[in-house]
Amino acid sequence: MDTPTAGMTVSDHKKIDNAEGTIMALHVECIGKCNLGSIFSLAHYYEQHGDLMRDPEMLFIEAEDAARVRNMNDPLSQRWLLM
Repeated sequence: MDTPTAGMTVSDHKKIDNAEGTIMALHVECIGKCNLGSIFSLAHYYEQHGDLMRDPEMLFIEAEDAARVRNMNDPLSQRWLLM
């Protein structure tokens, strides 16, 4: 089975919506590369006062051992850096 990031390169994105409005769609974006591998953003988005809000966003580096780099939750302005 392929992973949601299979075949993606920088600036590629996809939307995974298997529930047709029942739950929020998952947005997967390849946002860059570093010496460890490709960096991916996984997020749910909703609109508030005309702005797109992340709820939440997580960044991952796809390497031999995937590592979560950052969590963000816009409505609460909470950010965590994880290593």
